[in-house]
Amino acid sequence: MGKEKTKFRGKREDRRKTDKESAGPYNGTKRFDKSSKPMFSTNLPGQVAPTFQKVHDCIVEKIKTTIPDFADVADAIRLEQAVDFTAREPVCRESQKTDQTAKDKEDRVFEREYNERWKMHLMEIKQYEVGMRGAYTIIKDEYCTRDMQRAIEALPNFQADIYDKPLELLKNIKILSSVPVRATKDWLSLHEHLKLMINIKQREKEDDMEYVQRLRQYRAVVKGFMGTTMFHDFVKNTKTYQDAAAAEQVKLLDAAWEEATALMCFNGASQELMGTTMTNMATEFTSDIDRYPKTVDKVLDLLVVTRDQARRTLANKSRQNNGT
Repeated sequence: MGKEKTKFRGKREDRRKTDKESAGPYNGTKRFDKSSKPMFSTNLPGQVAPTFQKVHDCIVEKIKTTIPDFADVADAIRLEQAVDFTAREPVCRESQKTDQTAKDKEDRVFEREYNERWKMHLMEIKQYEVGMRGAYTIIKDEYCTRDMQRAIEALPNFQADIYDKPLELLKNIKILSSVPVRATKDWLSLHEHLKLMINIKQREKEDDMEYVQRLRQYRAVVKGFMGTTMFHDFVKNTKTYQDAAAAEQVKLLDAAWEEATALMCFNGASQELMGTTMTNMATEFTSDIDRYPKTVDKVLDLLVVTRDQARRTLANKSRQNNGT
């Protein structure tokens, strides 16, 4: 009987090992295996995957090392913006000599130079287009899970608007990686992203930078759907806005999007870490002292400083307990 139990347990352990090895970048609990390459994945229940920005940064470095002669491609992927080659178009110089014969001769030289520069310019554009197709292949084949690849290919505009276009690919990956798979209709997708942005919470043991990047990812998609004016009506109804001069009112409206999303990020931060700070700020606000962070960068700074202070306090207590 004991031998049978041992035999069965051995088979079960072999089966677990096989399942884990075939799971790709995710292990049996659908948690991203940090020892493997970070990849874009669809938002499946129970799955904790790298942020868009983390995978995006890895892709930029990959492109720099894989196709080093395509600096424009790396810049385009990093900025998520196509390179504007019209600003680089060569201009034909014109001779300023007064003697007509000498002027004509120099103009012919300038024209030849212009034609050569134009050929080089067209070559740069061609090289950029080839590099962008290469970047598309790298992103889709090397940094997307199978689920993400299938989700991308299932989009109705895949062939017309996404295929071989890495910037459009990244734009759609950003949506697919944060919206639950079930949300396919635009209104549902917007609704899901609004919920993710407004109700964001820092996960247990989640790195502060990754938490802030996750907020930025949700915010970028909502911005793509709605722009940055969704809080303007709220601001216009505040006493601060109504009492302000016209120039100051414009500044308040311009800052509304950043300030509102910064407060979402601040409010969702780890209560264990930031609870005391939040309580103190709320108390000070009743006395007209506003120390709430106005930008997402300030939230990150606050998280880093508070965590550092907590570490120092813990270290001091440990030394005191040890009598040192």
